[in-house]
Amino acid sequence: MIIGIDGNEANVERRVGSNQYAFELLKSLKLLKSDHEFVIYLREPPLPEMPKSGTGWSYRVFGPKNFWTQWRLPLDLYLHKPRPDVFFSPGHYAPRFSPVPVVVSIMDLGYLKFPEQFTKKDLYQLTLWTARSIKSASHILAISQRTKNDIIEAYGVPEERITVTYPGYDKNNFQFPN
Repeated sequence: MIIGIDGNEANVERRVGSNQYAFELLKSLKLLKSDHEFVIYLREPPLPEMPKSGTGWSYRVFGPKNFWTQWRLPLDLYLHKPRPDVFFSPGHYAPRFSPVPVVVSIMDLGYLKFPEQFTKKDLYQLTLWTARSIKSASHILAISQRTKNDIIEAYGVPEERITVTYPGYDKNNFQFPN
């Protein structure tokens, strides 16, 4: 199976929240012993700390940066062969159109509950793109039961289309006292 992943959330220098989630997820997937092939889609070349290309792990880098998720990524998914069997977006922004099933991960819907905490541009983008991504996704990953419930309530998604996948932690960076 070829699994396509939008790696742009992880491919940033200063990672917070969803960026860190995406980065750690990519690092963990790279370590898996798997027969699957992972293709990481990027707008810009991978940063040095991103997992290195190798057997079963490659990058597809193409621009332009503007409107990448809206038209350039979908165009590549339609035209480039072999195309992935499934495409995963670890953020709220799934490709606008896709010839393959799309899975999207949603961190939270804080922008709906606390819109004053967002710039007008970010609020507009989150509101529009999250709704589109949720509507078009074949499946949705929510990082908590609360997020799953919020998605069901706000967007009317049947609960069987959503799986709760709690984030893990890096035991090399975080130690718990005995």
